[in-house]
Amino acid sequence: MIFAVDSSGSIGPDNFAQLTSFVSKLAEALDLDGAMQDRGDGGRGGFRVGLLAFSSEVSVAFQLNTYTDKALLLQALQVGYVKGKTNTADAIRYTLLNLLSLHLVFVTEMDQIFQSEADPRSSLSCRILFQLV
Repeated sequence: MIFAVDSSGSIGPDNFAQLTSFVSKLAEALDLDGAMQDRGDGGRGGFRVGLLAFSSEVSVAFQLNTYTDKALLLQALQVGYVKGKTNTADAIRYTLLNLLSLHLVFVTEMDQIFQSEADPRSSLSCRILFQLV
C-alpha cells in the first residue's frame, strides 16, 4: 500500500496533521508481520507500506520494502509539512513509474461474437487481470 499525502499550501498545517494521523491509524491496523515471508506460492503475505508526500515536488519518505517493523513504520509516517503548489499528477506519475510495476498476469476470458460485419449487436468481450507488485 502506498500512501501519497498532499503536503501543498492549500492543505494547511492543521489538515496535514489530520491527514498524517489518519494514515498512521490506518497503517496501525495493517498486518506487516508476514510482508517479507514467502507464502509458498511465490507471493508474500502481509502488507508492505510506502509513503510519498507531494506538493510542487514529489518526495519519497520510504519505499514498499523499507519497513517490516510496525513501530518503526509508524515513526516514519510522521513526515513534515512542506507547502508549495498541488501537483497530484506528478505524484501519480512518479508512483506508477518508480514505486510500482504493472504486470499482466493472465487473460481470464475472451469471447468474440460476430453475427455479421455490419451487425451492431456484435461484441468483443475481454477480461484482463492486472497485478501491481
